[in-house]
Amino acid sequence: MTATAKTLAKHILRRTPLYPVHIGNYIRGLHFWREVSRLPVDDFKSVLDAGCGSGHYALEFARRYPHLNIVGYDLQAHFIKQGPPNLHLKHRDLLSMDDEEVYDFVYCIDVLEHIPENRRGISNIHRALKPRGYFYLHMPYDYPGKRIFPERFFHAFEAWVRSEHVGEQYTLKEACHLLTEEGFQILRSRHTFGFVGELAWELDRLTEGRVYLKVLLAPLLRAMAQMAVRIPAPKFGNVLVVARKNGPET
Repeated sequence: MTATAKTLAKHILRRTPLYPVHIGNYIRGLHFWREVSRLPVDDFKSVLDAGCGSGHYALEFARRYPHLNIVGYDLQAHFIKQGPPNLHLKHRDLLSMDDEEVYDFVYCIDVLEHIPENRRGISNIHRALKPRGYFYLHMPYDYPGKRIFPERFFHAFEAWVRSEHVGEQYTLKEACHLLTEEGFQILRSRHTFGFVGELAWELDRLTEGRVYLKVLLAPLLRAMAQMAVRIPAPKFGNVLVVARKNGPET
């Protein structure tokens, strides 16, 4: 198959359920956009992606809500190069950000586990929010023995986790308690992934580099991801909290 034919095939495949996606990102995105739909986004003016990576969430947010000013902070060296005029990605450290009462909504997705002394980052986020502003937090919670398939299949990933997850991690109860101490009101909290989501994630990891298997499994993994988000919250898994900064009613 020529390079042109491969490009065309990939372009066509991308528009079908057969196109493989990073299933962990897919599940996180499903949770995030569901929670965003429950917020008064039409009343917002400014939103911060705290730890935006290359900026994909921020880019999607800017496209969906062109009336908003979307700002992304990260130490990432390579941001998305092109985006709508309401998207602004900046090299900033969450531990040293000093914004004060700027944002209506701040979200932080799988970032804090990479930052030692990350409670200072949460304090900075609290200060950056306007009174009654909203905060969305998602982060993993690594614990021994959570794998469904044998651990030997995940040695490379676990080595990455040990090198990257250098920040404090919190149980759901600890995260809610920490945010309450910082001056947030907890609106919703739950575990994510659970057995179904973990199984989908592990199958995705196990087929890494096996393109044909990934294509065959893609519809099943997407269906499992949708199920993992819609079924009652599991009793274990990663941590999701939606909170609101305390402040007077306007």
